[in-house]
Amino acid sequence: MSIVKIENVRVLDPIQKTDSVQTVYIENGKLVAPVEQVEQTIDGQGKWLMPTMVDLCARLREPGQQQHGTLKSEGKAARANGILHVITPPDSKPIVQDNGALIHGLIEKAWHDGGIHMHIIGAQTQGLNGKQPANMAGLKKGGCTAVSNANAAFENDDVVIRTLEYAAGLGLTVVFYAEEPQIAKDGCAHEGFIASRQGLPMIPAIAETVAIAKYLLMIEATGVKAHFGLLSCGASVELIRAAKAKGLPVTADVAMHQLHLTEHLTDGFNSLAHVRPPLRSEQDKELLRQGLKEGVIDAICTHHEPLSSSAKMAPFAET
Repeated sequence: MSIVKIENVRVLDPIQKTDSVQTVYIENGKLVAPVEQVEQTIDGQGKWLMPTMVDLCARLREPGQQQHGTLKSEGKAARANGILHVITPPDSKPIVQDNGALIHGLIEKAWHDGGIHMHIIGAQTQGLNGKQPANMAGLKKGGCTAVSNANAAFENDDVVIRTLEYAAGLGLTVVFYAEEPQIAKDGCAHEGFIASRQGLPMIPAIAETVAIAKYLLMIEATGVKAHFGLLSCGASVELIRAAKAKGLPVTADVAMHQLHLTEHLTDGFNSLAHVRPPLRSEQDKELLRQGLKEGVIDAICTHHEPLSSSAKMAPFAET
């Protein structure tokens, strides 16, 4: 293979803790020592050279919702943005993430069609029904390293505890997208002046924080390793901070749009700003950013959910 010289490129290596502008030499996809003769020289001014990224939350819509996206189309989009590893929640339609054998086939298809490494979070309960634990041993054998009930509600807290004990015994991580259904109900926008003025059903921040607080107590009791995905509230950051200070095995991420956008974007019933958890206040946005800078929040995810244009043409609450 030819040797490529890249000049003036910003090298980012989290393992070696490197962040500097350098000239590097690459042969067969690997860094090599400087040499006199190279086949190609590239000016890397303004560009980054870094390991491929991992997206902790993206729905690729296959199987079952190919009208919105496919493993081929979404895999191509991921690779174009430097993302080679994509982690997907277990709520595809139909739900196949409670079947270890089907999961293995999806992983192979994602690489064949889209050129990405797809990592599937298994279902925490059978069919995400919130009643009976899924076959987590079979899911682990099929390649899952984590389980979750996605956005589906549990029948009761006893089911949650039993599944956490099961996951802990298998060494599986449990992923929570924390929202208390009895508080969130049929809400679709952040509880505040803008949603109230427009008459939109609201989701208060406490719907998230109550769920996180409850799950943290269960994590402490069972010893399971847990990850909280898609934080949206400043108060949630403080709960995760306290849990880490206590030594609980927890991590957390935030969706990239929560770091840049707020509830103001929903004004005028702008359905393009309808996400869940909802865009929240300016104060929440700043506290999430601060939590990220301080390392309380461990990662940023895309929360990528491709939709056809017609899916955003309904009234706000229905989109």
